[in-house]
Amino acid sequence: MDDEKTGFLYVKSAFDSDSDKELDRMQLSEIERVAEAEKIDFYVFDAKELPTSELYEQNTSKRTLVQYSGTFAFYQEGEIKVELDFKDISVNDVSGEVEKFVQNMKHD
Repeated sequence: MDDEKTGFLYVKSAFDSDSDKELDRMQLSEIERVAEAEKIDFYVFDAKELPTSELYEQNTSKRTLVQYSGTFAFYQEGEIKVELDFKDISVNDVSGEVEKFVQNMKHD
């Protein structure tokens, strides 16, 4: 986020397995539903667009995005403020957690 924007960003999985694609679809569907209800915009970054060498790059000074795939984050002036990691949430709780996350960021 070199241009110091403020907003929400979802990073899609860098992998092509059916389960990763399905999780991305489900998570994006919930984010889109909440975004529409809360009247916010969000961006999606497809981690598959990174060359494999950068995906596993150990030199973190070269990275411009520190957010991992399968996460939804809020950036303020180009800096990650808080991140929602879907791997820490059960499938049944995704909807409520996305809603709480967006509402909390809107009111901070």
